[in-house]
Amino acid sequence: MVLRCCAVGCKNRAGKGSVSFYRFPANQELREKWIAAVKRDGWQPTPYTRLCSDHFAKGHRDSNPLSPDFVPSIFHHTPSHKRHQRHQAMETFEKRQMRKRKR
Repeated sequence: MVLRCCAVGCKNRAGKGSVSFYRFPANQELREKWIAAVKRDGWQPTPYTRLCSDHFAKGHRDSNPLSPDFVPSIFHHTPSHKRHQRHQAMETFEKRQMRKRKR
């Protein structure tokens, strides 16, 4: 089975480049946030549905609920200024995490 990204307009699939693929979360609340982020009307992911790492500001999923990459946010339907804001939010988050670790 070929892994493909479920995001509209994304052509990523397994074996092409250094892209990771993530399953939709089992936690129902978080799963609904991911589904809302993908913005596909009337669509529900299956157990085989995957989302690629290109849809996360840092290029990978983060398990920290405070992280901007806890929910995917970079899509073709995302305006460029919003993408830029998400990348800045991720940088700010990482700086805060670094300061916390130093304490």
